Amino acid sequence: ICSNGQAGIDAITSEVHTILLDIRMQGKSGFETFLELKNKFSEIPIIFYSAYQDLKDPFEIINEYRPFAYIQKGEGFNKLAIVVESAVKYYSQIYKNKLLLEELKTLNETLELKVKDRTTKLESAKIEIETLLKHELKAKETAIELTKTRKRLSIVGQTTMGIVHDFKNPISTIRAY
Repeated sequence: ICSNGQAGIDAITSEVHTILLDIRMQGKSGFETFLELKNKFSEIPIIFYSAYQDLKDPFEIINEYRPFAYIQKGEGFNKLAIVVESAVKYYSQIYKNKLLLEELKTLNETLELKVKDRTTKLESAKIEIETLLKHELKAKETAIELTKTRKRLSIVGQTTMGIVHDFKNPISTIRAY
């Protein structure tokens, strides 16, 4: 409970979940106080609660300032209690949503870091696989060359054997002679 608008503005903490604001006060009017509160604490629901309906039409106030509610003093405590309870529940939900958004942001940042880390690992594995594939390709090329060389050597060996056989027959005859 504050005696004027500035005291009310100064008294707001994170524990405040709704504000009941009179229109006619010492110093700043309720309208000036409302605008300053909305600039500093845009999500806290503000309920105009006033007995001075002659200052401004309540519908003009609702359309111009967009308070959470406008209640005329004397309408009954039950109506005020219901509106205050509704405002507190509304702000509590906004507060929970803010906490969930912060948690979601933290989880998103953690996920981004994990994705970045795994992407780095995948890129490293990709480079390693590409290197292994290059080595395997070179090994296959070497195996193909070795197979060709072996076939050539086999042909050379067969030709040599044929030549040796051809020389062996006349030499055997010469030797026998």
